Amino acid sequence: MKTTIPFLLILILAACSNPEQSTNMEEAPAAPVKEKQVEETPKSSSLPNYPGMATMYIDSKDGLKMAINLWHKSQDGEVIVLCHQAGSSRNEYDEIAPKLNEMGYNCLALDQRSGGDRLGGDNITVKAATEKFPDQEIKFIDAEQDILAGIDYAYKLYGKPVILVGSSYSASLALKIGKENDKVKAVASFSPGEYYREIAPDFVQKATKGLNKPLFLTSSQAEAPAVKSFLDAAESSNKTQFVPIVEGIHGARALWASTEGNENYWKAFKTFLNSLK
Repeated sequence: MKTTIPFLLILILAACSNPEQSTNMEEAPAAPVKEKQVEETPKSSSLPNYPGMATMYIDSKDGLKMAINLWHKSQDGEVIVLCHQAGSSRNEYDEIAPKLNEMGYNCLALDQRSGGDRLGGDNITVKAATEKFPDQEIKFIDAEQDILAGIDYAYKLYGKPVILVGSSYSASLALKIGKENDKVKAVASFSPGEYYREIAPDFVQKATKGLNKPLFLTSSQAEAPAVKSFLDAAESSNKTQFVPIVEGIHGARALWASTEGNENYWKAFKTFLNSLK
């Protein structure tokens, strides 16, 4: 017995020093996660210090480390997965997610590998993808696996289907994924379009055909006629398209306070969310 106890202690100490165990993000938080608990995670210097918000890493479908911002409200609350537009990042939702959080929703804003810092913020996943795949051209469709990983993570975290929100190219992917994925209960699509013409000229319209889940569509005024084609393709009994009375704007920025008419965008979006209760 004298040699057994030190040996066990060595095993325990070795396990505790395992770097893979210390960075495992698979377990759901038991309580709202504070930023100070994840200080080791790289964050944008412009990232607001919202109570209950944390930046963390999860694995995409191919193992690429991707960043997310999590606004945790309650374990029983509904969960919204927020996907950004081209050249953007999870920080596109820095102003939007806290408002949804106040309404009772848990929110996960993703950094997809197709993005950047055009709307501010810092897309960590783009940097990781550039380092991991230096010779690969990252296309919009490559981000689908990142969105799927975000949905899986949110579903595991809260144990319920998610509301999927997309902006621009990710709004189109949200229509496709929403139809195909049982872990998605509803889709909100801000300025979807045929952004995948290299695959097929009507790729998104065909991908939307047969979508029978609650659907919210919106855009700028100029984009509205094209967006209506996706509304017509969907087969949901709960589907709506909001067209602003002002010029409007492209993507989820419609909900930013700096966007003219954002109050009406919010009113229409909240009406849709309330219809899901």
